[in-house]
Amino acid sequence: MRRIVCFGVLLFTLLSGTSIHGQDNSTNWTLPDLEVITPENISRIEYLGSLGDGSFPWPMWSLDSQTVIVGTTAGLWIYDLRNLPAPIYQPDLSHVLGFTSDGTAFFANNVLGETSLVDLETLQCTYPVPSPTNPPTPEPPPLGEWTTTSPDGGYRVNEIPPSPTKYEDKCYQCNITYQIVETTTSSVVAEVIGIDRFSPFSYSMNPFVPRFVDSGFLYIKSDNTLWRWNPLTGQEELLIEHIEDNTISPDGHNIALYRLPSSPSIQSPFAIWDISGAEAILLAERTFVGFDAWGGFAIHPNGQEIAVGGSNYNIRRWNLSDLGQTFIEDNPPNEWGEAWVTKLAYSTDGKWLADCRNSIGHWSICNLWDATTDIERASIAVSQNFATSLVFHPTEPLLAIGIEDGTIRFWEIDTLLANGENNDFTRPDRIFAGHGGAVLDLAFSVDGKLLVSASLDNTVRVWDWELGHMSYVNWDYSKAVGAVDISPNGQYLASASDDGTIRLWDFEAARYENAPEHLMAQIEDGQHTIDATGVAFSPDGRLVAGAYAVDGIYIWDTASRIQLAHFPQPKWTYYCCAAYPSVVFNPQGTLLIELVHSSGEILLWGVPK
Repeated sequence: MRRIVCFGVLLFTLLSGTSIHGQDNSTNWTLPDLEVITPENISRIEYLGSLGDGSFPWPMWSLDSQTVIVGTTAGLWIYDLRNLPAPIYQPDLSHVLGFTSDGTAFFANNVLGETSLVDLETLQCTYPVPSPTNPPTPEPPPLGEWTTTSPDGGYRVNEIPPSPTKYEDKCYQCNITYQIVETTTSSVVAEVIGIDRFSPFSYSMNPFVPRFVDSGFLYIKSDNTLWRWNPLTGQEELLIEHIEDNTISPDGHNIALYRLPSSPSIQSPFAIWDISGAEAILLAERTFVGFDAWGGFAIHPNGQEIAVGGSNYNIRRWNLSDLGQTFIEDNPPNEWGEAWVTKLAYSTDGKWLADCRNSIGHWSICNLWDATTDIERASIAVSQNFATSLVFHPTEPLLAIGIEDGTIRFWEIDTLLANGENNDFTRPDRIFAGHGGAVLDLAFSVDGKLLVSASLDNTVRVWDWELGHMSYVNWDYSKAVGAVDISPNGQYLASASDDGTIRLWDFEAARYENAPEHLMAQIEDGQHTIDATGVAFSPDGRLVAGAYAVDGIYIWDTASRIQLAHFPQPKWTYYCCAAYPSVVFNPQGTLLIELVHSSGEILLWGVPK
């Protein structure tokens, strides 16, 4: 089926005549018609694609230097230097592995890490194929023995390593001095500080070392900047700042690079430069806006809109009918420090969108937005505490916020609107207290009569909303409980814990008494020792999905507790850390939606009709 998906992207591109331009952040794929996901058809569920342009671009040049493929967490962008304004987007592939020896095809992984061979001219996929067998990488010369010479032979670059006391066999994250020597006189004309060529933090397929190009300029990467040495003036020239990764084409004429974000609203700008002449010329540029960490996540009650927040202060929203993307722009925080949009929630009627953002300065602010006009209507400053969970009451105009101090605080929407930006955190309309640690997740029953909370104190608690007190607490966890959900029919309660377990409870019975025997199933096979990070029921309650930090998504039948499906975590999530995904079904039950917190990408799964 994925072979058909890969070809379908090409077919859609050709038939639609749509070009993807350097500054156009749209994509050119559409969701197929989908069936409601059930235990009967779940064997046909498949990965549909990712929302967002993707974080962490990895550029790779073709052997003839005419094509650069940019692998991102959300798909491949293929740039042909002969037609740069119209790169091709491949959403079903995420990481380019290398080219065939004749340069006519390339190997790439899909989101599951499975390898396809893609014809470079037609983009037709052969799937699956074994990963390419690359020849052994030649062992680089020891530090201090590397050298290179300019094209005309007039200059030589010698490598001067750092003091031997700083490293043993290889130097990690330390700079190296490069001496530029005039070959005829052997005199040193310049010394340049360059980045360590052994650094494990360079993700290019070709580690960057100083390199002469045909124009005679010497290019040097130093820390996160690109310099060049001009043989005509004998001077170093700062060319490009904020570089994260780069690679020069095999012919030395062009360089592909991606930069660190230059502002909170921009992530991973990618560019191709012509460096063959005396002046470096920008040929193409694209801004990838995937968030790089820890986003809040919410789906609109109509099922047509997804909102996600992250570390660049903005909230991105997608309309699933056309995959169009919009932003809610917000100014960066003040002198208290950077902030991450860590929690998002829509009201049941879809009128309001709330977010909470936490700062490294240990403060939070929660905002109430008009979801139709994108106008901020109210905010609550949560000083000296993080806001750790967020949910609207399903039947009353009320917002619940879980706090790091173990309390759950409630504000009526009318109160928030009346006070605007001056709502007092210490004077909520209602408060529940009892947890001994941060309240990590909240879930109301459909009728709003019961509230379930999960906490860092290793407990799940059930609160009677009308009576205003706790009716049940379960202590049977060895680690924090990070996620809870109640099935729409009120029959089941599911919890996900850092102890690696997804637990399914008979909610009807367990909510009235502290009775561990109402645990219906501990849905894990003994192999999950790393955090269970998310849990969600399908709208009909027949399925429950659980997310694990590194194991990906599992789906079980709630009646039989039999595992029905497993989606391994995308391979690129190991770039920096565990993925810590969240998971939710859309209200129609046709999409399983996963947010990968290590990159902020949204993955979509479904059963095509």
